[in-house]
Amino acid sequence: MYTKPVGEFIKRYNIKYHCYADDTKVYMTLTPCDKWDDISSSIEACIADISNWMNSNMLKLNKDKREFFVGSSKQHVKKTENLRNLGLILDSTIGMEKQVNYICKSCYYQIRTIGLIRK
Repeated sequence: MYTKPVGEFIKRYNIKYHCYADDTKVYMTLTPCDKWDDISSSIEACIADISNWMNSNMLKLNKDKREFFVGSSKQHVKKTENLRNLGLILDSTIGMEKQVNYICKSCYYQIRTIGLIRK
């Protein structure tokens, strides 16, 4: 297939992947002791290599469809920092409590601001 080199780029960075008809999913299994800076720079370099290859072969990497997800088990909650992803605040157990609190705080601020300009 004409996108075979994409898999080779991904393998260079020790990242696993699945190819579908018009999509490629990449994934990694992480441990709490992994250094996030090393992992994120590795992912960024992999995406840059793929993008460069695609540009040189008159293909386009759809940046609008790129998604990133990080999850953790309850045992690693204390070792994992909170994440902000796609406009949501997720804690390490994928709970929504912090997101709900943030939305409530934001709504209260907006209602208070409206109250200042209109009685």
